[in-house]
Amino acid sequence: MRSKSEKEIFGKGEGNYIDKIIKENCQKMIPFIFEKLCGLQWTKREPLPDTKQQITREREPDFLHIIYNNDYPKGAVIHIEFETSDSPKMSRRMLEYVAILHLKTNKPVLQYVVYLGEGKAKMKRRIKWERLDYFFEVINIEDYSYREFLDSDYPEGVIFSLIANHDDISVSDLTELIIGRIVKNKEDKNANTKFINQLIMFARFRRLHNEVNSKIISMKETSYFDVNTDLFYLRGVEQGIEQGVERGKIIKDIQNIETCIALKFENAMIAKAMNIDLSFVKQIKKELLKKDRIAVELKKRDANVEVIAKKLKVHPLLVEVIQDELKKKSQN
Repeated sequence: MRSKSEKEIFGKGEGNYIDKIIKENCQKMIPFIFEKLCGLQWTKREPLPDTKQQITREREPDFLHIIYNNDYPKGAVIHIEFETSDSPKMSRRMLEYVAILHLKTNKPVLQYVVYLGEGKAKMKRRIKWERLDYFFEVINIEDYSYREFLDSDYPEGVIFSLIANHDDISVSDLTELIIGRIVKNKEDKNANTKFINQLIMFARFRRLHNEVNSKIISMKETSYFDVNTDLFYLRGVEQGIEQGVERGKIIKDIQNIETCIALKFENAMIAKAMNIDLSFVKQIKKELLKKDRIAVELKKRDANVEVIAKKLKVHPLLVEVIQDELKKKSQN
């Protein structure tokens, strides 16, 4: 894992993480997406079967459904792509999708690109030459007020407020409203933490993280939330996944750091020797101070790595390393 600046760490990989958030949250937001963003009405809707199957040589579509209404009594495929960048190749990609989807379903295909970046997308949305005349809709998230999302019944929708049009509200005040809605909707702290993490990633995507993090830290509703620990989790695990770094590589790094600390190596020397982030070394060293407490938790009946990690505010893979050490010790 090479040492990287914060800008490099939260660059392209950050956009990929936003994609993952969207795909994870999308199902809960179907009514809002269809009605408010796409202007669709339906009498019946259902997922398109076999959506896991890759339909192009490059990637799967983001979101596929079939709706039935008066205009399409036999059904129409709804295809939605969520984009964090303004790609000049989008029209060609969408044309490939529409051809294959129509071939597979023999149904009309209605396509929408929801642009999550700042301002209005400039991507080409029409291809016209000779007998071909192809067009898809582009929806700019900033064309919608934050109020449209803030009133959502689901946290999945509420966090979209941050990347919608802020109108005349400050980032700090908007963050407070969003957190208030998340806490009101979900009393489970683990669920709240998940959505606050997602909010932080949205904030980094829009370069609003300083204001958002400061507000999260200052609010009594989020006194249990450790911004540094949770961001570290995202940087260590999710970044590793995005860059193709295997989970085992991160575990091996943690084991090597622990060994080097026992040998009294300096943090900078460890980072340089292992070619990893100095911040990663410092965080693991700090969390290793809780090793005895982690071991106590692991010895309890029905011990759960994720629960222990959240409870003690440590990296979940560090808990796994200590768990493995305990197993080996018990076998000797």
